[in-house]
Parts: sequence; C-alpha cells; structure tokens
Amino acid sequence: MTELDQLAAVAGATTGDFAPFDPKASIPLTTDLSGGPGYGRILTNATRSLHDLLRRKKELRAAIGQPVVVHGKTRGDVPDLAGMKRDQITPALKALLHSLAHVASVPTIQSNGTIRRQSCVAVPLDRGAFGKGQEYADLTHAAFKGLVLALVQVGWLQMVPAHYDAGTGRRSRTRVRPTAPFLDWMVQQGLVFPYHPKGVRKAKALAEADLLWVSRPGPDGVKEKLPLSRLLEGAEQILTDLNTALMKQRLSCPITSYSQYESLYNFNEGRPRFLLGGQKSVYRVFSEEDGRAGRLYGHWVQRLPKEYRQRLIINGKPAAELDYGGMQMALLYARQGKPMPDTEDLYAVPGSRRDDMKAVLVRSVGTRTRAEALGALRKRLLDEGRYRTGRDVELYDAFWGFHVGMSPHEDGNEAAWAELQAMDSRLALSVLARLLEQGVTAIPIHDSFVVEERHADLTVEVMKQEFTAMFTGTSVTVNME
Repeated sequence: MTELDQLAAVAGATTGDFAPFDPKASIPLTTDLSGGPGYGRILTNATRSLHDLLRRKKELRAAIGQPVVVHGKTRGDVPDLAGMKRDQITPALKALLHSLAHVASVPTIQSNGTIRRQSCVAVPLDRGAFGKGQEYADLTHAAFKGLVLALVQVGWLQMVPAHYDAGTGRRSRTRVRPTAPFLDWMVQQGLVFPYHPKGVRKAKALAEADLLWVSRPGPDGVKEKLPLSRLLEGAEQILTDLNTALMKQRLSCPITSYSQYESLYNFNEGRPRFLLGGQKSVYRVFSEEDGRAGRLYGHWVQRLPKEYRQRLIINGKPAAELDYGGMQMALLYARQGKPMPDTEDLYAVPGSRRDDMKAVLVRSVGTRTRAEALGALRKRLLDEGRYRTGRDVELYDAFWGFHVGMSPHEDGNEAAWAELQAMDSRLALSVLARLLEQGVTAIPIHDSFVVEERHADLTVEVMKQEFTAMFTGTSVTVNME
C-alpha cells in the first residue's frame, strides 16, 4: 500500500450533507508519485502542460505581485512563474496534481464499514514544512506556495486557509479543492480514472479451459459459475481465435468532463459503476445445464451503458454498434419458420403505448405461462399507478393479437428466454466467425456487435446473411447506433 493509499484509508467525511472543506474530507499532500504502467508519463505530460498554461495566462501575468485575497485576508502575492526554475516547479506541481487527481478519481472511500467523502487536499504553505529533514524536504517552499496561489488566482483552486481551533487545541492546514474547470482539465489530461493511481489491472487472455461455464444455484440458492470440462464444439471453436484478436485491440472510451466521470461513479457504494477498461476476452455461460442459453460474457465493453459505448475508440478509430432490430420477436418468428411482419416497429400496435407492448414481450418471454405474464404486467402497472381491472389482459391480448401465433405461452409451460438466448448465442458465434474470416474483430454484446466504424457496412451484410442462413426463408433488420 502506497503512502497515498494509507492516507486515503483514514480520510473522508460521512456522505450526505457535509462541509466541502471539512478537514475530515481531505487527504494530505503526498510526494509518493507511484502508479500503474504509463501513469508517470501521463503525470509528467500534464505537469508540463499546466506549467506552460499558467505561464501563458495573460490575466496571471498582469496580476504578478498583486495580493491573493482569500476570506478577506492576503495569503501571499501572485508569483512570477516564469522567474522560477523548472526543476523547482516540476516536483511541486507533480505532487499537487497527483494528490488532486486522487481525490477527484476516488471521491469516496470505505472506512470501518462507512462510505466517507474525500474532496480536498491539505497543503503545507508554511516554510517550516520544507527544507532538510522536514516533511516536504523534496519540494521548494516558494515554488509550491507560488503554484497554489497562482491556481487560486485563476479560479482553478478553492482555498480554506489554515486555522487554529482553540477548543481542541489543533491547527489544521490549508485545504484546497479543484474547481470545475480544473477538474475537467484533469479529466482531459487522463489524470482522473478509477482506482487511481494504479488503474484497472490489465487482464490476461483466458485459457481455453476458462471459455465454457455453467451457472447454477448453489446450496444457499445464490447462483455460482462452474467450469464445463468438455472441449469447444462446433461454432464455439471460434472463441480461441476471437479472444486472440480481441486482446490485440487498443480500446479507449474518452470522457471530456468531470460530470461524465461522476456519472460512472457509485457514491453510495464507494466504487465505479463500471470500468473504462479491463478484461477483453469473452467466454460462454450456460444456464443450469450445458446447451441451455449460452450467451457470451466477460468483455469490459459489454458492461458499458450505451451512451458510453458510443464514445468507444478502437485502434484509434471511431466505433459503431450494429444490432438486430426487435431480436426477440425476430427469433420468435424464426422458430416458427414465418417471415417477420412488414413493419418498421414491431411494438407499434394500434391504440397501445410502445413501452407497454415491449413490456408484454419481455414479461411473456421471461415467464412460463400466460397467468405468470399477466401477474408481472399487473405489478408493473401497479408500481406505475396505472392499473385498472382488466388492463393487464387488454395489453397482453393487444400485443399477441397483433403477432398472432407468436406467443411463447402457446408452446408449453417453460419460459422461452433460455431457448431464445441459445438461438441468439449460436447466431452470434456464426457472425463473429464470418467477420473474423474477413479480418474484422467484433466485440459481441449479445445481439449486437461493436466494430470499427469503417467495417459497419460489412458487418450489417454479414449479420443479415447469417440470420437468413440459420433461419431459412426469414429476414431481419439491422440498426446502427
């Protein structure tokens, strides 16, 4: 555990309403700049960029020598950064950026079972903290204080000065917090990321023995994944070559503002909702028994919300996501050997709301009987305050009356989802194999595929061809996100 990790482990303030500059919401400035691979280069580049930016700022140059006033008191004068030696500025700026990036990247931590906030850095501005034998002996007082004052002057740092609490006899250090423009700049420089400063651990390619799994309820009722001991069969054999190709892809999902970063962070749990990196291999998971369902999982891109997948960059090029239109309905028609209706929207049932019709399909596919589906529909309507007697039956009959003979409840008493997933997983394997033969590596997301945008037209063609080949006499639409 690095010095910064240790400091963060005991820092923070309880979530909810809290004073933005509460000392408990701060971590001390650290000079331990260790991080994951490539982090040193990112920090060095950001340091140079910020130094040059500050030196060029006209308003800062015009204010040199003027007092920096915070809370009604002068805290020092605006420095002449051009007159300071770079070998003094660089270590000071690196330490400050590193510490600020940490509280921005890890805005909450878990401590003694409680989620605590951290939002600022306690910085030393007194000369006594610097110099030989002192806490910050590696930094120069004039350079560090000058940088802090410069950033306060341009509005990139908020400051609460040091103060003495006569009641406790304790003296707190000055605390600083980056403002929105500074936070956005740090994001754009690549300084803000989950699990800062080490980042997400680079995943290795999965071994062939790890490519087939079955999910079953354990003794306590909680589902657990167990490996299948058989070899890859049929279309599954593409997984080895596919994973080799996936591991070679260079992927990124650029974000440009701190608000975007906050949207991916779960403040209640003190961790990211999802990661912008991680495992790139995929594996097949069956439900309860071999051959049942069997979709592909494992790739970090699969866990991204759609709006983030739209930002994805593959090998330095923009990406496109192609998905089958109305896939579940397409498969219900295909398994009956019937063509899809000639309509652009399978949920556009006259006189009914589209979201209600989609709800009928989802609850029909996921239940064994008509009665179970009606119960699930009633619950949805009750939760939304829209239920009236017989409304569930009206919706069910409207949708399946529009798609006559397609209701999965006409075939027996087993939920159709597992069969449909088995069908779409076999189709996905066929599409992935065809694309790989033509030099295109696709990231599978169940019934959609993410590829470099330049391969979008080819991917659409292959998706349609493989659907028709698997379900003779049928056709399907493909949409591009």
